Amino acid sequence: MYPGLCPVCGALLAENEPGFCPKCAYQLPRIRYDSFTDNPVCDKLAGKVRFNRAAAWLMYEKESAVQMLSEQFKYSGSRLLAKRLGTMAGDFLSSLGFFDGIDILLPVPLHGDRMEKRGYNQSEWIARGVSEVTGLPVDTMSVCRQSATSTQTHKHYWERQENMSGVFTLTDPADTDSEDIINPLSNRHILIIDDIITTGATLASCGSAVWRAKPSFVSFMTLAMA
Repeated sequence: MYPGLCPVCGALLAENEPGFCPKCAYQLPRIRYDSFTDNPVCDKLAGKVRFNRAAAWLMYEKESAVQMLSEQFKYSGSRLLAKRLGTMAGDFLSSLGFFDGIDILLPVPLHGDRMEKRGYNQSEWIARGVSEVTGLPVDTMSVCRQSATSTQTHKHYWERQENMSGVFTLTDPADTDSEDIINPLSNRHILIIDDIITTGATLASCGSAVWRAKPSFVSFMTLAMA
């Protein structure tokens, strides 16, 4: 009944605008890359988990437009905003060849309790946006979050690592013991997707679980990097 408002600047949105205004979209702080194997996102993951490549689309800072958009899709039910941002990130990184050779998009799963409270997984909707651009399938079934964790927001570096240790597991780990390729992640290049990377603890924990499925490669992508 009422026109939408841009969550960043409060401007009225036209009917076809994607959840935020063109001016704010233009001003989003995109990250530029010379390499997908040697950059600040890779530095956050180095030594924690083996990976092929890594990238984020935006730079995340407190009280910034990126934080406002993140809070909107993470806590205010704006799943279509998450998808739209995923589409924009997919467009940007696709133009740089980031998705070449990727087989499966795997969003970092939420624990069932948090999923029930929030109603959806924001990382899944980001992955859906990426899928819309790339045509790659989204796998939400092969990995699960086996234990609920307290929020990472106010934790220090090592507290984040300890908080995420052993959190994720394969949905059917028995598949990995077979000589036949049964697990859908086996011998595939898996791209794990999340909303924000801060220390890399969550992605590393999820990646460690994915490696037990014997994929050919594991890579990482986030919407933003803190």
